Amino acid sequence: APGIRGTVLVTADPAAAELAARFGARTIVQRLPGLNAALREARGIALDHGATAVLVLPIDLPAISASEIEALLAEGAAHRPSARPLVLAVPDRHGTGTNALLVSPPAAIEPAFGEGSFAAHRSAALKAGAVFVRHEGPLTLDVDTSADLLAAEAVTSGGRGAA
Repeated sequence: APGIRGTVLVTADPAAAELAARFGARTIVQRLPGLNAALREARGIALDHGATAVLVLPIDLPAISASEIEALLAEGAAHRPSARPLVLAVPDRHGTGTNALLVSPPAAIEPAFGEGSFAAHRSAALKAGAVFVRHEGPLTLDVDTSADLLAAEAVTSGGRGAA
């Protein structure tokens, strides 16, 4: 996506990190326990390279595309006319998890992925005085359960699979 200026891949798989590095990504092989700790480490790398925002995208989003990423960035830009921080979150299809998180400036809130993360991100944004934006759309579909996998199959096969 043209609006992305750099990528930091957080992974527990050294082979994935090596492959991503070959394509120009900075990588972190997760050493710290927990996703949120690894995301804080990735945010530090982004800040060291001059990032003014971070966008967290988990790997289990079957409808991800460059145009969806650009739509997130455009909505974020449209809601940040003031000096207030911005937190834009995409809920999962159940409304409880977070499927994408855009934070500007990067340290405006701490990542809070895990059970109930959407409410935790919204609460942290409000506590920080940030503009909070809920973004709906194709990225609300992630793959956590067998039902999610069937829904993803239906989406990625153009509706030919089971729903």
